[in-house]
Amino acid sequence: MRAARHPVRTLYMMLVVSICACSGDDPSAPDEQPPYIVGSYEGAWHSILAYAPAGDDQDIVCPGALSVDSQGRDGTFTGAWTQRTGSEDCNQVSGTLSGVVGPGGEITVVSLSLNGGGSGTTLEELTEGKCVATRWDDTYRGSANGSAFEISYAISGDCDAGREVSWVTVFSGTVGSSPSEVAGRD
Repeated sequence: MRAARHPVRTLYMMLVVSICACSGDDPSAPDEQPPYIVGSYEGAWHSILAYAPAGDDQDIVCPGALSVDSQGRDGTFTGAWTQRTGSEDCNQVSGTLSGVVGPGGEITVVSLSLNGGGSGTTLEELTEGKCVATRWDDTYRGSANGSAFEISYAISGDCDAGREVSWVTVFSGTVGSSPSEVAGRD
């Protein structure tokens, strides 16, 4: 009967209890962790350089590898990448990368650099100064799950004689060997 004498207090307590019960913040629930992606991924770099109007298009597939050498609990990672010779269009190049893997396996590469300087991601570098970028992705993006790793990057721009160009590159690989083996191939 005490509740009848203080109906406002009873209503207030019921409201507080229901808000606490429905807040969804369960301190005992574990935080969702990103997948563990440390390892070496063997695969290929596939690049398409397409011009409009059509002509002089290039579709190049080069063997390569990407290794994730370390990963923090927060999903940040560092590693190395390489593109190996495979045809006359495939130059031996390598570099380092760092990024973040999210809880769902989504990848954002924060930096990708070439050994010896440069990024390898400017249209000017890719077309030997013949084209200027007008639109580009802000970074490589993709996904990884510990057994496969895929990232892509795109640029478009203008070239001499008013031609438009677009360039897309994708690395796709699966776990193949240890990170030290990939680093030794450079």
